[in-house]
Amino acid sequence: MGPACSDPLVSIHKATLGAISEVFRRLPDERVTKEWL
Repeated sequence: MGPACSDPLVSIHKATLGAISEVFRRLPDERVTKEWL
């Protein structure tokens, strides 16, 4: 993949991690963590 292909993927990856982090902060539940992982 060239830089043009990997840049959007990196942005999506960061956005996904940010969304998951928000869920963990709002619902600190071990079951939720296991479901995401």
